[in-house]
Amino acid sequence: MKKTSIITFRKALFCSFFLVLFLTFVNGVRAEASDRVVEVGSSIMLTDNNMTNGSGYIKRWSSSNTSIASTSGSGTSCAVFGIRPGTATISCYTTSWVSRPFFQWTGPYASDGYWTTRTDYSYTTRYYTVKVVNGVQSVNFSSSSQEMEVGEKAKLSLIITPSDAEVTSVLYSSSDSSVAEVAGDGEVTAKKQGTAVITASVNGKYRASCTVTVRGVEDTNSGQNSNGSGNSSSDRNSVKKETKDSSSGKLRLNTGKVTLQIGEKFQLAAKAGTKKVKPVFKSSDGKKAAVNKKGMVTAKSCGKVKITATLSGGKKVSCSVKVIPKKVETFKIIEKKNKLLLRWKKSSKIDGYKIYRSSQKNDGYRLVKTVSASRKRLLLKKPKTGTYFYKIGAFKKVGGKSYNGALSTPVSVTIY
Repeated sequence: MKKTSIITFRKALFCSFFLVLFLTFVNGVRAEASDRVVEVGSSIMLTDNNMTNGSGYIKRWSSSNTSIASTSGSGTSCAVFGIRPGTATISCYTTSWVSRPFFQWTGPYASDGYWTTRTDYSYTTRYYTVKVVNGVQSVNFSSSSQEMEVGEKAKLSLIITPSDAEVTSVLYSSSDSSVAEVAGDGEVTAKKQGTAVITASVNGKYRASCTVTVRGVEDTNSGQNSNGSGNSSSDRNSVKKETKDSSSGKLRLNTGKVTLQIGEKFQLAAKAGTKKVKPVFKSSDGKKAAVNKKGMVTAKSCGKVKITATLSGGKKVSCSVKVIPKKVETFKIIEKKNKLLLRWKKSSKIDGYKIYRSSQKNDGYRLVKTVSASRKRLLLKKPKTGTYFYKIGAFKKVGGKSYNGALSTPVSVTIY
């Protein structure tokens, strides 16, 4: 009877152990979604301290799509690198164990057995949803200066590079709202004569500025002459003269210079005083930058071009157009055993590429290699331990001068 009780107790203990183990496993595989955002070329750290209080543990990190985001780490922390825009699921699979004393029965009596150690294992997987986005690299207005007349409205054109960058906020401000007031969408209203600087702040840290010069005469009808009859004769003549000049004044364009990538377009607009006019546009070199009769400029090949606008009366004004190579696309780095493989999409109408490296994402880039236009990949020796950022840009030599294209979005790599 005593032997039967001991056997029954051991069976119940054995079944209870496996029931606890099963419930632990079922609870452990439950996904815990956690959204994160990382920019292309940057990294974020994920931390998982789940089930680390036992005798030991092993964590294995992995990405559902390594072409979007890759992982580097085997402990409680893992670095996730953004490679291209998209969404990937990062998994942290944990194997945890607890070792505790255990009495091994060898017979029906209490003295039949010995003490040993038993290890119990638990398993869990935690999931993180990581969104990879293109970060803002630069912010500029299409023109660094703008001339306006009192009462005129104009919407400033903001250029954010790259065009598909993740933009969370754009805030406009004016250094003097009494001269030029700016709305939330970038529309400027000229209030009175003077100069004001319009600033655009993107994502709270990237800024661009445009100097707005307001011209024209303010109509101050409330002023009285010495006879109390309103404006003096000289004031009225001044107003008449300014009004006459504003309708047939100096011819000007919406910008005096602009830089375009091959294939980009820019709309030129002309005014004579306060009146919009339609001059005849002409390019000094249509093979580099062409312009149609409406003033639309199309960049075709690298170099400098002068676009001239001429009115029927003979008035002329010009705009300098600088055409640079197109920004290199799909720049990637693949880590080999002792090398780094750099790959990119080939560009046309260029002479070659320049590869730059820095230990900082937004500063300190130095030229490490120049390759010909026929190349679309390059093997570089691995640098010493650390995190590095690489950029690539195309260049074209015209008339002894090198025209450098905009650098690509930085791509990072960490060497352990």
